[in-house]
Amino acid sequence: MELEALLVLVGGMMMASIFANRLSDILGIPGLLLFIGIGMLAGNDGIVGIRFSNAEATNQFCLAALAFILFAGGMETRWSDVRPIVLRGSILATLGVILTAFFLFVTTYYILQLSFEVALLLSVIVSSTDAPAVFMIMKNQPQQLHGNLRSLLEFESGSNDPMAVLLSVMAVRILQSSHLHWYNVAEMLILQLGLGVIMGLLFGKASAWVLKKYRMGNFGLYTV
Repeated sequence: MELEALLVLVGGMMMASIFANRLSDILGIPGLLLFIGIGMLAGNDGIVGIRFSNAEATNQFCLAALAFILFAGGMETRWSDVRPIVLRGSILATLGVILTAFFLFVTTYYILQLSFEVALLLSVIVSSTDAPAVFMIMKNQPQQLHGNLRSLLEFESGSNDPMAVLLSVMAVRILQSSHLHWYNVAEMLILQLGLGVIMGLLFGKASAWVLKKYRMGNFGLYTV
Protein backbone atom coordinates (compact mmCIF):
# COMPACT_ATOMS: atom_id res chain seq x y z
CA MET A 1 0.00 0.00 0.00
CA GLU A 2 1.27 3.48 -0.90
CA LEU A 3 2.15 5.86 1.93
CA GLU A 4 -0.54 8.36 0.91
CA ALA A 5 -3.26 5.72 0.90
CA LEU A 6 -2.04 4.40 4.24
CA LEU A 7 -2.16 7.88 5.80
CA VAL A 8 -5.69 8.43 4.49
CA LEU A 9 -6.80 5.04 5.82
CA VAL A 10 -5.24 5.50 9.26
CA GLY A 11 -6.50 9.07 9.52
CA GLY A 12 -10.00 8.00 8.58
CA MET A 13 -10.04 5.26 11.20
CA MET A 14 -8.74 7.69 13.83
CA MET A 15 -11.48 10.18 12.96
CA ALA A 16 -14.08 7.41 13.13
CA SER A 17 -12.76 6.44 16.56
CA ILE A 18 -12.97 10.05 17.77
CA PHE A 19 -16.59 10.34 16.63
CA ALA A 20 -17.29 6.92 18.15
CA ASN A 21 -15.97 8.18 21.48
CA ARG A 22 -18.37 11.12 21.28
CA LEU A 23 -21.20 8.77 20.36
CA SER A 24 -20.41 6.60 23.38
CA ASP A 25 -20.82 9.66 25.62
CA ILE A 26 -24.24 10.32 24.12
CA LEU A 27 -25.44 6.70 24.30
CA GLY A 28 -23.82 5.98 27.66
CA ILE A 29 -22.03 2.82 26.50
CA PRO A 30 -18.29 2.02 26.66
CA GLY A 31 -16.48 3.45 23.66
CA LEU A 32 -14.39 0.28 23.45
CA LEU A 33 -17.41 -1.57 22.08
CA LEU A 34 -17.62 0.92 19.23
CA PHE A 35 -13.84 0.73 18.68
CA ILE A 36 -14.11 -3.05 18.37
CA GLY A 37 -16.91 -2.59 15.85
CA ILE A 38 -14.76 -0.21 13.80
CA GLY A 39 -11.92 -2.73 13.89
CA MET A 40 -14.23 -5.52 12.73
CA LEU A 41 -15.48 -3.40 9.83
CA ALA A 42 -11.90 -2.59 8.82
CA GLY A 43 -10.59 -6.15 9.24
CA ASN A 44 -10.30 -9.12 6.90
CA ASP A 45 -14.00 -9.93 6.90
CA GLY A 46 -15.23 -6.33 7.12
CA ILE A 47 -16.16 -3.70 4.57
CA VAL A 48 -12.67 -2.21 4.27
CA GLY A 49 -10.99 -5.63 4.16
CA ILE A 50 -7.56 -4.79 5.55
CA ARG A 51 -5.39 -7.91 5.40
CA PHE A 52 -3.51 -8.11 8.69
CA SER A 53 -2.61 -11.26 10.62
CA ASN A 54 0.64 -10.42 12.43
CA ALA A 55 0.02 -11.47 16.03
CA GLU A 56 3.46 -10.34 17.22
CA ALA A 57 3.05 -6.81 15.84
CA THR A 58 -0.45 -6.62 17.29
CA ASN A 59 0.87 -7.60 20.69
CA GLN A 60 3.60 -4.95 20.55
CA PHE A 61 1.21 -2.20 19.46
CA CYS A 62 -1.24 -3.14 22.22
CA LEU A 63 1.51 -3.12 24.86
CA ALA A 64 2.65 0.33 23.74
CA ALA A 65 -0.93 1.64 23.80
CA LEU A 66 -1.50 0.10 27.24
CA ALA A 67 1.63 1.79 28.56
CA PHE A 68 0.35 5.20 27.41
CA ILE A 69 -3.13 4.55 28.83
CA LEU A 70 -1.84 3.49 32.24
CA PHE A 71 0.66 6.36 32.33
CA ALA A 72 -2.07 8.87 31.51
CA GLY A 73 -4.29 7.32 34.17
CA GLY A 74 -1.50 7.64 36.71
CA MET A 75 -0.88 11.27 35.72
CA GLU A 76 -4.54 12.11 36.34
CA THR A 77 -4.77 10.23 39.65
CA ARG A 78 -4.20 12.22 42.81
CA TRP A 79 -2.19 10.53 45.56
CA SER A 80 -4.54 11.98 48.17
CA ASP A 81 -7.36 9.92 46.63
CA VAL A 82 -5.26 6.76 46.34
CA ARG A 83 -3.58 6.78 49.76
CA PRO A 84 -6.64 5.59 51.79
CA ILE A 85 -7.26 2.63 49.48
CA VAL A 86 -3.74 1.63 48.42
CA LEU A 87 -3.68 -1.46 50.67
CA ARG A 88 -7.12 -2.73 49.64
CA GLY A 89 -6.40 -1.94 46.00
CA SER A 90 -3.10 -3.81 46.11
CA ILE A 91 -4.79 -6.88 47.62
CA LEU A 92 -7.49 -6.80 44.94
CA ALA A 93 -4.89 -6.35 42.19
CA THR A 94 -2.86 -9.37 43.34
CA LEU A 95 -4.79 -11.84 45.49
CA GLY A 96 -8.06 -10.87 43.83
CA VAL A 97 -6.68 -11.70 40.38
CA ILE A 98 -5.28 -15.03 41.63
CA LEU A 99 -8.63 -16.01 43.20
CA THR A 100 -10.53 -14.96 40.06
CA ALA A 101 -8.25 -17.13 37.93
CA PHE A 102 -8.58 -20.05 40.36
CA PHE A 103 -12.39 -20.03 40.52
CA LEU A 104 -12.66 -19.55 36.77
CA PHE A 105 -10.32 -22.50 36.20
CA VAL A 106 -12.40 -24.69 38.53
CA THR A 107 -15.58 -23.68 36.69
CA THR A 108 -14.24 -24.18 33.17
CA TYR A 109 -12.32 -27.40 33.89
CA TYR A 110 -14.63 -29.28 36.24
CA ILE A 111 -18.06 -27.94 35.26
CA LEU A 112 -17.73 -26.97 31.59
CA GLN A 113 -15.37 -29.92 31.00
CA LEU A 114 -12.88 -27.94 28.92
CA SER A 115 -9.41 -29.35 28.42
CA PHE A 116 -6.76 -28.55 31.04
CA GLU A 117 -4.77 -26.37 28.65
CA VAL A 118 -7.77 -24.31 27.49
CA ALA A 119 -9.16 -23.92 31.01
CA LEU A 120 -5.80 -22.84 32.43
CA LEU A 121 -5.06 -20.27 29.70
CA LEU A 122 -8.62 -18.93 29.66
CA SER A 123 -8.69 -18.43 33.43
CA VAL A 124 -5.42 -16.49 33.63
CA ILE A 125 -6.05 -14.40 30.51
CA VAL A 126 -9.41 -12.99 31.64
CA SER A 127 -8.60 -12.83 35.36
CA SER A 128 -7.96 -9.07 35.43
CA THR A 129 -10.30 -6.18 34.72
CA ASP A 130 -9.55 -4.01 31.71
CA ALA A 131 -8.07 -0.67 32.79
CA PRO A 132 -9.09 1.36 29.68
CA ALA A 133 -12.67 0.09 29.96
CA VAL A 134 -12.90 0.98 33.66
CA PHE A 135 -11.35 4.42 33.13
CA MET A 136 -13.75 5.14 30.29
CA ILE A 137 -16.80 3.95 32.21
CA MET A 138 -15.82 6.01 35.26
CA LYS A 139 -15.31 9.05 33.04
CA ASN A 140 -18.65 8.67 31.26
CA GLN A 141 -20.71 8.11 34.41
CA PRO A 142 -21.66 11.44 36.02
CA GLN A 143 -22.99 9.98 39.27
CA GLN A 144 -20.61 9.66 42.18
CA LEU A 145 -19.92 6.30 43.81
CA HIS A 146 -20.09 5.97 47.57
CA GLY A 147 -16.95 6.52 49.64
CA ASN A 148 -13.65 5.66 48.01
CA LEU A 149 -15.18 3.07 45.68
CA ARG A 150 -14.36 5.05 42.54
CA SER A 151 -10.70 5.45 43.49
CA LEU A 152 -10.53 1.79 44.54
CA LEU A 153 -11.89 0.57 41.20
CA GLU A 154 -9.56 2.81 39.19
CA PHE A 155 -6.52 1.85 41.26
CA GLU A 156 -7.28 -1.87 41.08
CA SER A 157 -7.96 -1.88 37.33
CA GLY A 158 -4.81 0.10 36.64
CA SER A 159 -2.51 -2.12 38.73
CA ASN A 160 -3.77 -5.67 38.16
CA ASP A 161 -2.26 -6.21 34.72
CA PRO A 162 1.19 -7.25 36.03
CA MET A 163 -0.33 -10.09 38.03
CA ALA A 164 -2.40 -11.25 35.05
CA VAL A 165 0.71 -11.15 32.84
CA LEU A 166 2.69 -13.15 35.41
CA LEU A 167 -0.06 -15.75 35.69
CA SER A 168 -0.20 -16.02 31.90
CA VAL A 169 3.58 -16.47 31.65
CA MET A 170 3.55 -19.10 34.39
CA ALA A 171 0.67 -20.93 32.72
CA VAL A 172 2.60 -21.05 29.45
CA ARG A 173 5.70 -22.26 31.30
CA ILE A 174 3.69 -24.99 33.01
CA LEU A 175 2.21 -26.18 29.71
CA GLN A 176 5.60 -26.11 27.96
CA SER A 177 7.60 -27.91 30.65
CA SER A 178 6.75 -31.06 32.53
CA HIS A 179 9.61 -30.56 35.02
CA LEU A 180 8.55 -27.18 36.42
CA HIS A 181 8.26 -27.31 40.22
CA TRP A 182 6.23 -25.07 42.47
CA TYR A 183 9.33 -23.38 43.88
CA ASN A 184 10.39 -22.36 40.35
CA VAL A 185 7.04 -20.66 39.89
CA ALA A 186 7.26 -18.99 43.31
CA GLU A 187 10.80 -17.77 42.60
CA MET A 188 9.76 -16.22 39.29
CA LEU A 189 6.72 -14.61 40.90
CA ILE A 190 8.75 -13.05 43.74
CA LEU A 191 11.49 -11.83 41.40
CA GLN A 192 9.06 -10.27 38.94
CA LEU A 193 6.95 -8.55 41.60
CA GLY A 194 9.94 -7.46 43.69
CA LEU A 195 11.93 -6.02 40.80
CA GLY A 196 8.80 -4.48 39.34
CA VAL A 197 7.98 -2.60 42.54
CA ILE A 198 11.58 -1.45 43.08
CA MET A 199 12.10 -0.27 39.49
CA GLY A 200 8.67 1.35 39.42
CA LEU A 201 9.39 3.36 42.56
CA LEU A 202 12.84 4.41 41.35
CA PHE A 203 11.71 5.50 37.91
CA GLY A 204 8.57 7.10 39.34
CA LYS A 205 10.57 9.23 41.78
CA ALA A 206 13.10 10.16 39.09
CA SER A 207 10.37 11.06 36.59
CA ALA A 208 8.53 13.20 39.16
CA TRP A 209 11.75 15.07 39.97
CA VAL A 210 12.53 15.71 36.30
CA LEU A 211 8.99 16.86 35.45
CA LYS A 212 8.89 19.21 38.44
CA LYS A 213 12.31 20.66 37.66
CA TYR A 214 11.63 21.20 33.95
CA ARG A 215 8.04 22.39 33.71
CA MET A 216 6.34 22.25 30.30
CA GLY A 217 3.85 24.79 29.07
CA ASN A 218 1.46 22.28 27.50
CA PHE A 219 -0.03 19.60 29.77
CA GLY A 220 -0.38 17.21 26.83
CA LEU A 221 3.41 17.05 26.52
CA TYR A 222 3.72 15.29 29.88
CA THR A 223 2.08 12.15 28.56
CA VAL A 224 4.36 12.18 25.50
